Amino acid sequence: MMGEKYIFKWANDSINEVFKPLWLNDTTYHLPNHINAEVSWYETLDLSTKISLISLVISILTFFAGFIISEFIRRHNKSHNLKQYKQFINEWVEKSNATLIDYINSLETFSNKIKTNTDLNIAPWRSGIIHLSEINKIPLEKFSDIYIFGLSKKIENENRKQIMNFLYQIEYLNKAPTLIMEVYNKYCENNQRVMDEWNTYYMQLLDLFGSTKTINPQTIEGSVFLEIYKLFIPLINTSNGEYAGTDKWKNEFVIPAINILTRKECSDFSILAQIMILVRNLNIVIIKHDKLNDYSRVFDSYVENLKKAQLIINNSMSYFDGKEIRHFCI
Repeated sequence: MMGEKYIFKWANDSINEVFKPLWLNDTTYHLPNHINAEVSWYETLDLSTKISLISLVISILTFFAGFIISEFIRRHNKSHNLKQYKQFINEWVEKSNATLIDYINSLETFSNKIKTNTDLNIAPWRSGIIHLSEINKIPLEKFSDIYIFGLSKKIENENRKQIMNFLYQIEYLNKAPTLIMEVYNKYCENNQRVMDEWNTYYMQLLDLFGSTKTINPQTIEGSVFLEIYKLFIPLINTSNGEYAGTDKWKNEFVIPAINILTRKECSDFSILAQIMILVRNLNIVIIKHDKLNDYSRVFDSYVENLKKAQLIINNSMSYFDGKEIRHFCI
């Protein structure tokens, strides 16, 4: 009971202290009488009403104090959370640089190889992997919370520009490997088609040259046949055991054979006409194979775009490196 009286006395004194300026006589502040009557209402209240009023005030103050404290904690926790995300993104960029460089280098090596490729076999490519799974798990709004709303508002426009550049390049890195692989698969399909054509005409020519025993070298037909045959044999029996490239086939067999077979006297012999058709078909296949090397232009463009994407990503992260997350984020 004594405790309640003490609390009441403390609360009563506190309220009197708050309202004291309003309870001064009206001669000091020249307040109208009806206002003086209104501001002195507290003195007319009974004890239970005053206690209820005090409880209400305390409840309101407690509510606002609790709200302020919980908001303080929420903002502090959000700031800590955003700092962790920012650190993770920085570490991802640093560690992914190596794998991205490997991917770009392997693509560039492959592109350079097929620029002047003379091998009829499909050029190999070790594609590698761009590790994006972890960065893709971060929601888009988290990036805006970190790099736009979580940093100083004085440079908000520049922050927005930098993070958008970053996100655009991440999006490109997500799509590029699939697009590149589609081009590579198309290249392989076309290369296989060209190789199949080559094998068809090559085997037919090989069958024709297999009839050398029936050829009379003393005739025009026989002498021309053997002349072309001698051009053909060194290319299928190379000293190092490797298959001759399209450049050697063109320069050492196709062009010389066409020059020989276009002589007037060769047109009268059916076997020479057959050889001529097959040699010209081989020449067409070589032209098709050379055109396949133009795929390097497509791969080169991807190499340049990937290098630009990596540069922009690194520049954006360098821009944000010196900028700290605010201590209390909304």
